[in-house]
Amino acid sequence: MTIVDAHDRVIVYLSRKSSDMDPVLTRVERQFETARDAYRFKPSQTDHRRGKYKAAAAAASYGGGQQRVGNLRDTAQNKQVIDRELLQHDDVIKLAGFVDAAFQNAAYDLHEEYGRVLTSICDNDPKVRRNFANSVFAGVTFNFGPQACTIPHTDHLNIPTGWCAVVALGNFNADEGGHLILWDLNVLIRFPRGSIIFLPSALLIHSNTLVPEGQCRYSFTQYTAGGLARWVECGFMSQKEFTRRGHAFERTPQERWEAGLARFPQWAQWASE
Repeated sequence: MTIVDAHDRVIVYLSRKSSDMDPVLTRVERQFETARDAYRFKPSQTDHRRGKYKAAAAAASYGGGQQRVGNLRDTAQNKQVIDRELLQHDDVIKLAGFVDAAFQNAAYDLHEEYGRVLTSICDNDPKVRRNFANSVFAGVTFNFGPQACTIPHTDHLNIPTGWCAVVALGNFNADEGGHLILWDLNVLIRFPRGSIIFLPSALLIHSNTLVPEGQCRYSFTQYTAGGLARWVECGFMSQKEFTRRGHAFERTPQERWEAGLARFPQWAQWASE
């Protein structure tokens, strides 16, 4: 399923899961539960602006007072849990790669730009770590639930003219709950286990409905912060430092915006293939 804007751009893409992914999803869900039991959550990770459920992130990031690009910090114990149980687990890696392949097939130019940003950052600073070798996304959030229900929000720090990817996980009846809502578009989407949605999460207000008592829902989300793209465009320095040194951007904000929009796939091109 796709949602196309007035300029023929595919701005939302929903990819159905393949049946051979079911065993992988089951093992990933088991890893979510193992990691959730071992991870020591701060209050801000259980009650936050996206809802009241347990969540943990691993990402290359820039913003929020950071002086330079770096990986999100965590306690040594929590970092070990995320690394061992999730980032280094074969099935989680396989799921990340499956999402990346769907991204590349759906939006080649957008995928290429995400890859360029992340690769250039990691090449410039070996201390910055990719989450997955087979994914161009710089960040991942593991929404552990056990009933992950987000309230209406935008992910305003993500690249605005880009996509984040959300995979629904868990043992729930998709006819009874877990629906994705795109509030600006007045759209309610049935979003079953294993489905992937790609959407401009920085622009569209979105949330999902609660699953019934006794059912569980998790989600696996990947994204790239807009600050990373700005860091690269500034020559691997802050915009403040870039300006202080007397540099000037080659593009105006409008030109940058239009270039970003041009990377969304065109429906006419899809229909002809």
